[in-house]
Amino acid sequence: HAKAYQAGLQGILFPKEFGGAREDTDYFHELILWDEMGRCSAQVLGQLQINSMAIPPVLLHGSEAMKAAVLPAVVRGEKSISLMISEPQAGSDVANLRTTAVKQDGCYVVNGQKK
Repeated sequence: HAKAYQAGLQGILFPKEFGGAREDTDYFHELILWDEMGRCSAQVLGQLQINSMAIPPVLLHGSEAMKAAVLPAVVRGEKSISLMISEPQAGSDVANLRTTAVKQDGCYVVNGQKK
């Protein structure tokens, strides 16, 4: 994934402040990227698509410290990110997830099942 970043593919979707190259790109440009990548590399395409789903919640709801700690390495392809949204009874239907995260003693205790 670092090679995809170095080739200028990974970074086009994300803000410059986190190592991306986004200025005037939007979801239409993302669609073109997926279409073209699907012609040559399913492995890179898969992680790029996961990143495009998992990074926005951090961008929208993460603290500045979280963004600084997580996003640059993910955008550069040095680390992976994912959404943990599939459960045995719900699949990926997020409205029916049963997993909970409760803040306890300064940490989150997560309870649930992963499909």
